Amino acid sequence: MFGPPVAALAALCAVAAAVLILAGSVRVRRHPTRKVLDAALSHERTTSAVAGLLALLVIAYVLSPVGAADLTSSTHTPGLLLAVAPPATAVLLLAVRAVGELTWPRTQGAVRTAALSRRSVRSLGEWRLTLFLVTVAISAVGLVVFGLTAGEGGRAVDAPIQVSPDGWSTGSSGPYPGWPYGVPLLVALAVVTLATLGVLKLVSRRSVVSGATAAEDDALRRLSAAHVLAGVQLLVGLGTAAVMLLASLALFSADRSPAAFVAFAVATAIGITSVVAGLSVLARHPAPAAPAAPQPSAA
Repeated sequence: MFGPPVAALAALCAVAAAVLILAGSVRVRRHPTRKVLDAALSHERTTSAVAGLLALLVIAYVLSPVGAADLTSSTHTPGLLLAVAPPATAVLLLAVRAVGELTWPRTQGAVRTAALSRRSVRSLGEWRLTLFLVTVAISAVGLVVFGLTAGEGGRAVDAPIQVSPDGWSTGSSGPYPGWPYGVPLLVALAVVTLATLGVLKLVSRRSVVSGATAAEDDALRRLSAAHVLAGVQLLVGLGTAAVMLLASLALFSADRSPAAFVAFAVATAIGITSVVAGLSVLARHPAPAAPAAPQPSAA
């Protein structure tokens, strides 16, 4: 049952790449003399729309009864694929973004003029990059703690020993994200982080928009970086929040209230912050338009 979903995702990625390449080709043919800034902004919007639609389709499949059943029954560790679905979707989103950067509109003709300025991944990412890296770090620390505190088998947490007149007893509560879940999630987080930095590097090194001022070109790069980081923040942040919420429920059931409250508070904070940060990009203004040419005054 694992083959068809993978084939469908591969097909979606291929279609997304084809759409981006075709859209860029059509713009070049239809507007050979059009200002490249307009075509670049349109390309950025198309890339963001295609990447977002692909992510929504994958998440819709994962949350559907059919998708949840397929992913749950595809491994020996129940729910593992559901846990890694958010970072895996982030990788798909980043793959589409990478295609968009590699098909960035380029100046046509023999003469090319552009303003040059030095940019870095850190400067383009701004506060969103810091938030993403902090989210990944908190998630990694949480997964290590969960792995170390999980009981035998790594899928549940042991309850404290209770002494009664008949003797002592203990129990366990799960599901709990121990090492069987933590190791794949840590690998997925590492892949997402490296892929995010790689795509941001493509943004910083892509072709300069010909005819645009340094401020216009820089604003367009920052818009692209904001779109990239907003997408991965939503997916990784909500995935991390879900894992920590699951851990908090298991800890509550195991009568470990202090640890449960901490996990629940962290899950809530990451979830809310990721939604606000991810959706705030919708209110971000596009690259500033070029100043209009002065109109000749009537005599």
